[in-house]
Amino acid sequence: MCRFLAGVAQAGFNVYAPQVMRAFFFASVLLFSSVTSAKLVTFKAADGVRIQADWFAPQQKNRPVLLAFHMAQQDRSSWKSLQKIATKAGLGLLAVDMRGHGKSAKQGRKDWSKRVRQKDKKLFNQLHKDVAAAVKFVRKRRIDRRNIILVGASVGCSAIIEYASTHNDFAAAILLSPGTQYFGIASLQHIPKWADRPLLMVAPADEVETGANQLYKVMGHHRRGIVLSVPQKKVRGTQMLGKVPRLEQRLVEWAKLRVVDAHRKVGSKKTTGPKPRPARKHPGR
Repeated sequence: MCRFLAGVAQAGFNVYAPQVMRAFFFASVLLFSSVTSAKLVTFKAADGVRIQADWFAPQQKNRPVLLAFHMAQQDRSSWKSLQKIATKAGLGLLAVDMRGHGKSAKQGRKDWSKRVRQKDKKLFNQLHKDVAAAVKFVRKRRIDRRNIILVGASVGCSAIIEYASTHNDFAAAILLSPGTQYFGIASLQHIPKWADRPLLMVAPADEVETGANQLYKVMGHHRRGIVLSVPQKKVRGTQMLGKVPRLEQRLVEWAKLRVVDAHRKVGSKKTTGPKPRPARKHPGR
């Protein structure tokens, strides 16, 4: 088993992954003494919705850039602990307030936060447009698509899965507590179209079978997926940050490795994805 999987197993994680998954584990992360300041930015989704986010530019050209999408009824501040570790390591980060949340709640004279509290499925089923807008934002800043890592929590995972069913312009994705149908978003229908991109799903022990593993069973490109079950219970999405030991560091390490892999990959300059590989059975425990 590769060093990455061995490391997380020793930390108390249960690992679900095929042995052909190539990965290495860095024993430590180089932390920079300087901390990048956030810049509040605004950009528009394809349907005209204004999205606001905190932008931390990467310290070096080929550092990963994390695009983070929060849980329902939270905002971009929920990524604070990951932000601290990522920016110290020189990574870029775009912490997004999705529509109806945080500073993206107000659209003109309307406040969409009420729609969020009422669990308006129509609003939540448009969140994938916010992911698309965020990718477009960083691409305009000359961020190579091979450096883009999508990170989601809870319904933010669902938005990423739906986006990835029609796009492959990113290096990899990290999903914290992904679900099969948050707020009516049909993730089980979207995940089979997952592009040939590495996917790391992290879930607490009491929900891994009903969420992440269900998605893994039907996802496309099984050899690119890993499911980690953490022993902590009753923690969801970004609630795991700060409660699961060294989780933020491990996510940063994994993101850095995926960007290295993306730049080494033969034919990575192509804009279209490779031919689908035959589906593999879920390896189980």
